[in-house]
Amino acid sequence: VVVIGPVATLSANLVETVHALVTRTTGGQLRLPEFAARLQAIPVFGQQIHDFWITASDSLEAVILRYHQILTPLGTWLIKWVSALGFDLLRFVVSILLAGGLLVPGPKLAAWGRRFAARILAPRGEKFVELATVTVRNVSRGVVGVALMQAILIGLVLLMAGVPGAGLLTMIILILCILQLGPLLVVLPVLIWIWLTFPTTPAVVLTLVLVPLNFMDNALKPMLMGRGLSTPALVIFTGVIGGTLAPIGIPKRVRI
Repeated sequence: VVVIGPVATLSANLVETVHALVTRTTGGQLRLPEFAARLQAIPVFGQQIHDFWITASDSLEAVILRYHQILTPLGTWLIKWVSALGFDLLRFVVSILLAGGLLVPGPKLAAWGRRFAARILAPRGEKFVELATVTVRNVSRGVVGVALMQAILIGLVLLMAGVPGAGLLTMIILILCILQLGPLLVVLPVLIWIWLTFPTTPAVVLTLVLVPLNFMDNALKPMLMGRGLSTPALVIFTGVIGGTLAPIGIPKRVRI
């Protein structure tokens, strides 16, 4: 209820958003929303943004053709990322099933692992197993767990506020949090959009809710990752970043 419910809701919104974008794009019905009058009041760039927005609203295809050299690589990467998202979700489901299957024989497997390590790396083998166990547990709670909780809470706020594409934004926030970049890269543009389009009172309320959620990981990660762990924080941070980037692939030659 606590995890699968919000994840299912946000995933459904993600599928709906992607499907709507594909349908509108293929049908030639992709249009920008109405121009916010507050944007024109921005100093220096307000009038340029207004002119560009009006042009894109009248003929989005013309704008795409004009800036195709910039948009084509971005669109290609986005299509590949969305297509790979389905496989990532499938692997996520399989990992949950495997974890559930290993939950029952877990204590026996742990005892076997400690005995095996004690024979191979005596006399400190068992201590290494315990250290690895605590490290994996704390990293999963402090990095992945906090990232998932932070993304779900922010996504639910965006969904209840009626922000378009809340599911897609939540997925991006989750990736940024796991990469240790934080959700600010998504939350800040969303807050700017909210202040430009929403009335003042809802904008203030959403800001007061989203800002603490944006920085909640700063308080939770040290508490969860440092509990009963003697591994230096730099080693943990390097392992998290390396493990996250490993599926992307390492180039054979790196020029410095």
